[in-house]
Amino acid sequence: MPNLSVPLSPAVLAALEEEASASNLMAADHAARLLEDHLAKQGLLNETVTEEIGLARSLIDRAIREAFRIVEAEGFQESITFDTIQAVSADPDWLRDYTKLVRDDPFKTGIPLKQPINQNLGSFIKKALGATSVEGANNRPKNVKVKGSIIQSYTPLAR
Repeated sequence: MPNLSVPLSPAVLAALEEEASASNLMAADHAARLLEDHLAKQGLLNETVTEEIGLARSLIDRAIREAFRIVEAEGFQESITFDTIQAVSADPDWLRDYTKLVRDDPFKTGIPLKQPINQNLGSFIKKALGATSVEGANNRPKNVKVKGSIIQSYTPLAR
């Protein structure tokens, strides 16, 4: 996704960070949501895009809540991203929304619309938990391949 750098006064940034924290989001992610909401409200985004943004947000927010629930109940494991995806995809309502967003069988591979939401799920879970990627021998994030899931791989996390 393209990035946008925006200069903010210290007071505005502090307020944005405080509001974002209440939603378990980073300030930049919260700012992106505020911009999306504004553009949708002004009628500058078509209905399909607005609906897709809403679905993606809902999926991500529910996944973040589930990640926190898992950590609270079972402790933090480096497989938290995978554990969260498995848990939320077992929820028929969550899986229905995911299927609607990716417009295909969620367990099928090679679906172009799966890449952005799957990457965002992993990224938002990682940020919300204050985690970092586990690195492999090559000093690059490890990648664990999985089968029988809506994702094909995940990056283990550490705190």
